[in-house]
Amino acid sequence: MPTENEINQTYTSKIETPKKKWEDYTIQEKKESFLKHILKEVAQSIKGKYAPFTQPVEKFQRAYNPYNGLPFTTLNSLILDIKQKQHNYKENAWISLKDARFLKADKNEINAIFNDKDIPKAQVHYIKTFEMKPVYEMDKKGNKIPNTQIVKEKIPVDPTLETRFLYNIEVFKTIDKSHLKPINKDQKYRNYISHQKDFDPTNAPLIFQDLKKFLFDHTAGQIITYLKAQNENTGYIPPKKSLNEIEKIQVEKAIDEALKNIAENKNLLNPKSSKEVSKREIIQDKTKKPKKSKSL
Repeated sequence: MPTENEINQTYTSKIETPKKKWEDYTIQEKKESFLKHILKEVAQSIKGKYAPFTQPVEKFQRAYNPYNGLPFTTLNSLILDIKQKQHNYKENAWISLKDARFLKADKNEINAIFNDKDIPKAQVHYIKTFEMKPVYEMDKKGNKIPNTQIVKEKIPVDPTLETRFLYNIEVFKTIDKSHLKPINKDQKYRNYISHQKDFDPTNAPLIFQDLKKFLFDHTAGQIITYLKAQNENTGYIPPKKSLNEIEKIQVEKAIDEALKNIAENKNLLNPKSSKEVSKREIIQDKTKKPKKSKSL
């Protein structure tokens, strides 16, 4: 029979379990965490009336990195489009602080931007599959000789999701604009909408298919039409179906509920365990007030 001290230690260990560090998350846990971030951005853009997929687009200004000229794709592209609208940036060009250093931005400006929490930034994700590690010269005993780096070697690592913060190019005032590259139009970077049936998405970036299950059909229809129009580089007109007043109230309440759940760190990637009403129920009776809609 355990002693009182042992019982107290067991109880204390349960309530004082240290919070898991990001690097200790599995790739699936990281995806769940970042999907909450994406869902929050989408919900806030709808609530704030700056969602790009609710407005007609005559000509797309694709989000891209002016350091290398490469466009952003899939949900990263959507997030950056949202951020451009939210902060009324003229350009949809985004770089990291590391990119800014390569573009000869002043070090003091870079430090000031990093420390200024009021400057808007966007968080995007990627799948990390390798690390670059320096290779050094060795002495006769096989020991590394300091300050003799020869090259950097690409070392494979287990795939994991990582994120980085990007800033709009308009934030930087000291960048040498002669180093900026236009968007690369020679290569087609498409927004992947869904995975093929036999494809294992475990180690793939998050795409629309991952987000769709948490959206109202109306919102999902807007976003998928928006992403497809962006792929084809054609104009975009939001789907004609408009929401009635009851549906608008449902959407607004769903957005507030989603933002509340995200703030409380509730699980989003396990809809089966949730008490929220399904999309099918909403479709069958749109005049019925849902208890907790999982959709936006």
